[in-house]
Amino acid sequence: MIDPSYTTTPANNWYFMIASCFVLTKEYLGVCPPDDTQGVLQDMHWAGDYIGYFQSYALGNIYDGQILAALERDLPAWQEEIRQGNFAPLNGWMGEHIWQWGCCFTAGELVQRVTGSALDAKPFLRYLDRKYSALYGLAPEPENAR
Repeated sequence: MIDPSYTTTPANNWYFMIASCFVLTKEYLGVCPPDDTQGVLQDMHWAGDYIGYFQSYALGNIYDGQILAALERDLPAWQEEIRQGNFAPLNGWMGEHIWQWGCCFTAGELVQRVTGSALDAKPFLRYLDRKYSALYGLAPEPENAR
């Protein structure tokens, strides 16, 4: 049994979180990881008590899909340039549209400036469709299906 009165310091709160995780894994799933290196605590976000980070990855992917669409609109040959070892066009575009702004804008404001629209998952979904269709030899989804 976990003693909640033991949670009076950050170190003790850490103990409580780990112990709770083991107890609840056993209660809910009927299994208990043998040590801290296995189970959900092997992910540094859980072990570091950064429980709110996963949705920020999803948002970052959506922003990135939108920014990539703008990059491809403005520099259609960017990948070929990189294959040839020429990073100048990409770095120039990133400098002009992203890097120079640092922390001047929120993510939403920056994506609006770069892409001309508010946060939109469709460009990211198109990217995933292209990527995985090519990877697995699938027919891409028709553009009007999105």
